[in-house]
Amino acid sequence: MRELLCRYDLPVVIWFDGLKQQEKYDCYQVVRMIREISPGTLVNNRIGVPGDFGTPEQFIPNLTPTLIRFN
Repeated sequence: MRELLCRYDLPVVIWFDGLKQQEKYDCYQVVRMIREISPGTLVNNRIGVPGDFGTPEQFIPNLTPTLIRFN
C-alpha cells in the first residue's frame, strides 16, 4: 500500500474488496498510513474498520449512504 501511495499519483479513492482474514491485519494502522500519506483519499468500509463511505452488497440500505470522515 505504501508503495502504491508513494510511487504513483495519489488516488482519489481506495476501494478494498474481498479482503480475507481481516483480523490478521492492523486495519486501523493501514487507514492511518493512508491518511498520513494522502489525507484527501477516500477509503471504503471493506477493510474491516469504518471507512469514509459504506459499500452495501446484497441488500438495499434504508438510508442513502453519505460521506462520513473518520480520522
